Amino acid sequence: MTRRDASKTRARAGFTLVEVLVVITVIAILLSLLGVAFSGALSSSKNVATQSLLRSVQIGIEQFKTDFGYLPPLVDGSKHTLDSIDDPMDKREELINHRYQSIYSLTVYLLGVGELAPHDASLGPNDDPDRHDGVQGPGIRDPGPDRSWGGARERDNHRPPRTGRTFGPYIDIGDGEGVLRRVTQADLNVPSGAMLEDFFADGDEDGSGADGVGDLFVITDRWDRPIRYYKDWPTRQDNNGVIEPSLDLIPIELRNADSLRQHLAVPRGGLIRAEPQLDQNLLRAPYALLSAGPDADFGDTDTAGAWLGWGAPGEPGANFFGTLSSTDPDKIAVINRIADNIRNTP
Repeated sequence: MTRRDASKTRARAGFTLVEVLVVITVIAILLSLLGVAFSGALSSSKNVATQSLLRSVQIGIEQFKTDFGYLPPLVDGSKHTLDSIDDPMDKREELINHRYQSIYSLTVYLLGVGELAPHDASLGPNDDPDRHDGVQGPGIRDPGPDRSWGGARERDNHRPPRTGRTFGPYIDIGDGEGVLRRVTQADLNVPSGAMLEDFFADGDEDGSGADGVGDLFVITDRWDRPIRYYKDWPTRQDNNGVIEPSLDLIPIELRNADSLRQHLAVPRGGLIRAEPQLDQNLLRAPYALLSAGPDADFGDTDTAGAWLGWGAPGEPGANFFGTLSSTDPDKIAVINRIADNIRNTP
């Protein structure tokens, strides 16, 4: 080999600037594709894990009903149970105001976690730790005939039983990491009027400070948003003097997105606008569980926090879908937000 040939071989052994840039570009593209694939796989795994959690909660609800003969009551932001309201009209108003849902019921009734009863400040550290449901730690005793241990609406009269069988916990959440946590102010960003101080009996019951967390708990999906528990939503409506099955008054976030699109595009004539077969499961389901999904947005409120829906005039959110239009971008945006919700009905 001549000296000239050897010199050419040495020159070819390196990379040109163009070749280096091409390699870097290819690596960047591959990393980008890998990131997208990983993100999709992570979102999919969270989806599956949340669906599995909802099924576990459903099993717990069914077992609770087997033990007590009724579904867990809805607990509101002031630690009252809506089932303990005697007046039917008052109960209906409260159900509407709370969207027929609660994020607190599952922990109180299925796990026995979360304080409904008032703290007795006079006892200091000797206050009874099982004052809210009769059991210290997980599990509950019979809530009694008012389904709220003797006074969840009149908490000064709250008298949980001290003896008898311990029921539950009805859900196995392991160590609770990533599934169970105390309520925070961010969880109360719904138009129910709840404030974080409503969850404290003495202002700092758990020792973390009144501006931190409350003394109720929530079960969260894999995106750390509380899972909602719905029951007692209306499924029938007066249609010119005839009571008929109706989807119109059911909270829209429980509805299937395709059902909502059809409702907008081809509404039924008369007072009842949706065809009942669009969401048959919601007409017969005794309760529902709902996760906000990957966008952490239930899609049920406007920017001002008002409920959205199809309700009768005067009900929260009634005007949003009042004028039907399948092309309104605001309505389409709401339906797209709702499409991410993960539902579970028996």
